[in-house]
Amino acid sequence: MLFYDIQKPSQEIKYAFNLPKTVVADSVKPDIYYIVLDSYSSNVILKLMGSDNEAIERKLSNKGFRIVNGSCSNYNLTPFSISSTLNMKYLEEASTEKKYSLNEFLPGVQLVKYNGLFPWLRQQGYNIVNYSFFDFPENPANIETHDVWDIEAIFLQQNAGWKVYRDVSWNFNLPALIGADKIQEAVDLRDVYDDSVYQRLISTPAIKSSQPRFIYAHFFSPHIPNSRDSNGNKILVNTKLTVPQEMARYTEEIKFVNKRIDSITNALLANPKRPLVIIIQGDHGYRFYDPEKTSEEFPNFCAVYFSNTDYRLLSDTITNVNLFKVVLNTWFNQHIPLDSNRHYFLQYN
Repeated sequence: MLFYDIQKPSQEIKYAFNLPKTVVADSVKPDIYYIVLDSYSSNVILKLMGSDNEAIERKLSNKGFRIVNGSCSNYNLTPFSISSTLNMKYLEEASTEKKYSLNEFLPGVQLVKYNGLFPWLRQQGYNIVNYSFFDFPENPANIETHDVWDIEAIFLQQNAGWKVYRDVSWNFNLPALIGADKIQEAVDLRDVYDDSVYQRLISTPAIKSSQPRFIYAHFFSPHIPNSRDSNGNKILVNTKLTVPQEMARYTEEIKFVNKRIDSITNALLANPKRPLVIIIQGDHGYRFYDPEKTSEEFPNFCAVYFSNTDYRLLSDTITNVNLFKVVLNTWFNQHIPLDSNRHYFLQYN
């Protein structure tokens, strides 16, 4: 059995890994970059919006990446998608029967925080580098941003839900409780955070490390509301756009995001110190807020680089929950069975 509930005093780690001990030599353990671009849809969906992603896909393919054209997320909300990815497990906590507001995201956030992958990697001698807005017990978020989840406060303070709602309602398109100036301020903070993640990723390869590293970087972009044009110039947030106008802004910002992807991958591939795995992925796709388009929120951008070029286990229809199983099977001599592809639409307010 792959997973079991381990008993710890705090009992936070629910989906721990019960895997055979790896016999992989340290010299062949890859640096692993897991780069998430929030709400980044696949080319199939972008074409429905009147755009396409063929330019960046060609560039990445020429660098040795495998573009996973049929990639899909298993959940359409960030914390549940990321937690299922890092736990390599479908989640008992995710319910398709209720509508999720921010305070109900917290079980998913906790499962990200106490995921099964990171402790297993530490056992293999990995250093975890956290460029995300999630905190982990031994690796708190090291890039300042506005308070996205505030988990402890949610649990301990009766009014903390209002604080989180106020701080990040723009990120989930919730009904406006604050003025446009405050929404703009929050988006500006998001962009400062994204700029910091970008700079850290560009500079990380030059930092010497005697250990293999797992680098988790999570950008807010290209999640709506979009605040950059295709060249990265700032544009004011507009919460009163029509659906076509919003989609046009989204696809324009993706062109800027793709320029960053090109620069990041150039930096990571320039002078690797050890074998290399790079995963660039949308945690889910574009959020349509349309009950007739729920299935279109799952197809996500996914590009994978293995420096050993062994892509035999990487199918063109892989879903997020299976991605790190392929990594562990390919690089660590594991034999983890893949789950069937399932998609759970979680309703949101």
